[in-house]
Formats: sequence, structure tokens, C-alpha cells
Amino acid sequence: MSLMELPPFGKGGSDIIWGIPFVGLIVLGLASPGLGVAIQSRNDPQCSPRLVVAGLVANALSFAIPIFLVLFGIIRAVFL
Repeated sequence: MSLMELPPFGKGGSDIIWGIPFVGLIVLGLASPGLGVAIQSRNDPQCSPRLVVAGLVANALSFAIPIFLVLFGIIRAVFL
């Protein structure tokens, strides 16, 4: 969370919004192994198909939020 206090590219004081893309990248890094396991277990006959689908849905949601935050940060950096 200390990344949220970085100065926004020399534009003045610290702005908490500039730390959001960094938090999004951290969450992406933490969610990647779970997605890999869920994809690998799709073809495993011992795994319950409902559990695999639930894992894939949970990982899709955990990927959508940080990607949105990273895009928000990029758009803010480019257009504002």
C-alpha cells in the first residue's frame, strides 16, 4: 500500500489514484497461478466439473477488476 503514496509522475503532490494500477498488477500476479490450476484441472476426470467452473468464474472476476484498474490508470496518465 505504500505504492499509493508515489508522486504522480512529477505533477505535484501525491495522489492515491496513481497507486491503483500498481495494486491491480499485484492482484493480477496473485491470481495467475489460480487460473493456471483451474485450466489444468478442466481435463482432470477426478475433479468436479462444477468446482472447476466455479474456479474459472472466480478467477475471471479476479482478473477483470485489476485489468480495469490498470486501464483506468493508463487512461488517466495519457488523457489527464
